[in-house]
Amino acid sequence: PICTLYHPTEKGDVTVTYDPAREEYAIALRFVLPDLTWPQADTFSVDFIGEKSIRIATDRQQVSADGTTITATDTGFDNVLDGLQYNAIAEARSGNASMVISLSGAPEPVATFRSCGAAALS
Repeated sequence: PICTLYHPTEKGDVTVTYDPAREEYAIALRFVLPDLTWPQADTFSVDFIGEKSIRIATDRQQVSADGTTITATDTGFDNVLDGLQYNAIAEARSGNASMVISLSGAPEPVATFRSCGAAALS
């Protein structure tokens, strides 16, 4: 089964998945408010701000045809999961678009997600 971590925000939602068949993680951020879209840009980054601040960035992001969703995939996601679990907020940016995500209450769901991935690997 694909492991899924989902979190709605006032601007949109964030979904983190792990697909054991492909051994691939993904983070997708989707805008739900009208007139908000992710532009095609050279870099997509997420700043995790709090106890264990970290910045992740990639140039391999994909933007959906309608521009509402930006997705980044990788075979390792420890930095992303640590960022979600141990910080207070996350700010995702691509070009001139951004989404701020409160991470209040995230530690337990992230820990459960990590367990799901470990179970999928065993």
